[in-house]
Formats: sequence, C-alpha cells, structure tokens
Amino acid sequence: MKTEREMIEEFMKEFENHKPVRSIIKKSKERTEQERTRQTQKLKEALQNNVPFGYYKTKDGDEIKVDPHQAEYLRIKAELYVMGLHEHEIKAIYREMSVPNVSTDGYDLSEHRESIIERGKQLLQERLAEEEQAQE
Repeated sequence: MKTEREMIEEFMKEFENHKPVRSIIKKSKERTEQERTRQTQKLKEALQNNVPFGYYKTKDGDEIKVDPHQAEYLRIKAELYVMGLHEHEIKAIYREMSVPNVSTDGYDLSEHRESIIERGKQLLQERLAEEEQAQE
C-alpha cells in the first residue's frame, strides 16, 4: 500500500505536464517569490530606521553616534561577561547596585564602574567556590 506522500508524488508526476496544473504551480511560485521580496524589503526598512543599542541617530538622521551612557553600560556588561559571569548574574549585580534603566539620560554609570566590577569579582568567586564544593 502506498503512503499519502507517494500518492501525491505520483499524482504530481502524472499531471505535471497538464497545462492548468503547470499554471497553478507557476502562480504559486510567483506568489512565494513576491512574499519573499516583500519580507526582505520590510527587513531592510526596519534596519535603516533602527540603530544598535549604544548608539543614536542625530536629529537630521544623517549620522549615527555613540551614546556615552549606553556605551558605558555595554562596556561594563562586556567586561563582566569576559570575567566569566553569566547574563543573570550581571542583571543581578545591576539590580543590587540600583543601576537605573539604561535609557535614563544623564546617569553617569562610570562613577560606579569600580564597585560594579568589584561586586562581579565577588560573585564569580562565590560561584566558583560553590562549584568546587559540589565536585567534592
């Protein structure tokens, strides 16, 4: 007994040269290509209107510049990550240190850089000690 897929493939082979079937297949391919083109265009437009976190567009929209507050947030986060901290640990440090939302204008995170990094080192040492104890 043939499977449903085999029956469909047999049907398609039998009718692939049938003019109305070819027309339906051609229209389907055209619609698929049109949809793919439309989705690609939407993605390109979205990328042109958005800028990566840590940057901003100037008022005239011609230039993309570094946002110093968001950039410092990212630098510290990257440094903590390179030290070996996990994403949830970094978020916990920011919460613990009462670091405001990164979009807060005028907040200078660099003032707290050393204490944030120091807390990151403490957390990392605590985690490594716990992992060491679990292995024993």
